[in-house]
Amino acid sequence: MDETEFIKNFFFSTADGIISNLIENVATHYGGTADIELLKRTKRRKKPKKEENPLMKRLEEIIPEYTDDLFKEYFRMSRRTCSKLIGLIKINRAGNADYYAELTKKVLFTIWYLTTPEGFGAVGNRFGLAKSSSYKVYREILSTLYIMRKNIIKFPDRNESNKEALLFQRRSRGFPGVVGAVNMCHIPIKSPSVHRTYFCNENKRCSIILQGICDHKARFIDVYIGIPSQMNVSKGFKQSKIFKKLTDNTSPLLPPNLHIVGDSDYPLLENLMTPYRNNCQLTQEQENFNFKLMACHSINALAFAMLKSNFRRLDYLDINTPEVGKDIISATCTLHNFLIDNKEIDYRRVNTDEQTFQEENQLAYGIVEDGNASATAKRNFIAEQLL
Repeated sequence: MDETEFIKNFFFSTADGIISNLIENVATHYGGTADIELLKRTKRRKKPKKEENPLMKRLEEIIPEYTDDLFKEYFRMSRRTCSKLIGLIKINRAGNADYYAELTKKVLFTIWYLTTPEGFGAVGNRFGLAKSSSYKVYREILSTLYIMRKNIIKFPDRNESNKEALLFQRRSRGFPGVVGAVNMCHIPIKSPSVHRTYFCNENKRCSIILQGICDHKARFIDVYIGIPSQMNVSKGFKQSKIFKKLTDNTSPLLPPNLHIVGDSDYPLLENLMTPYRNNCQLTQEQENFNFKLMACHSINALAFAMLKSNFRRLDYLDINTPEVGKDIISATCTLHNFLIDNKEIDYRRVNTDEQTFQEENQLAYGIVEDGNASATAKRNFIAEQLL
């Protein structure tokens, strides 16, 4: 190879603009103007195409090969139920469902993120998504699940309420008129940049409180999200819409013979039965009432334990604002009900340590009034009938 050919091959691997003068000077020195024209007419070598992300190939190849049990382990539902969920999301979503990525990939990505403690970057790599695109996809699916929430989480009508009362009566061996059980739990979050003290509980940890009312299958029939953890149970409950509906004198949510049940930290209302406070002077009638009421109320602790075990993201929300946390919690509650409705979860087959759950979710308690005269009379009447 002569010197001119060597120089030509060297400059093929470099940019054209800044070194054009160098080409002219060197070629003139060794071979004259003819070689200058040859170098200028020579096309640049094309850069090799960038290889596809091997992780994306791996994901698309492996997920279809998952066994049914393995698919359910990762995504908490069968393929058939997942297809149904994708169809519902497609119906409720506005605009192009396949923008950024295919809708199926978006849904699987979001479920994986909610069921694992992995970050956006790690989960995005699994699904071949950039971190910025991952967040947009995630917010899109959460917004759609929020729209679906009103059809999946809803309070039963009068006929359904009467059926629930019969089922709860069997569960408690006699406690009448129970439509649901209400309770609250902590969802830990990163310390907010503003109003930190509102969300800092007595353990000096920041959290959002989720209030949920459950039916006999541990489904949520009402949720209220975003109560600051500094607030006690009674005050938090009085901020919720369900309190206003229960205490509406013109059009109450439930008739006088039906009610929900809560623990002793909730106020006693005509449509909210709570146990007698244990002052070491309870009668046998009152102790029996408390025992059967708590048999109904225990379904709520089971529901929260199922929710947190299926969606490990709720163990700790690494978020900048509590508002984002509300959307995440709302989405998991919606998916929780969806799984139960499609028989992917059966509360009778779930093994959870309710005692451990209750110890981890100690709330700030306050002094609760004994209730009005009609509520007290109703509780005493039920206690007499149970004995």
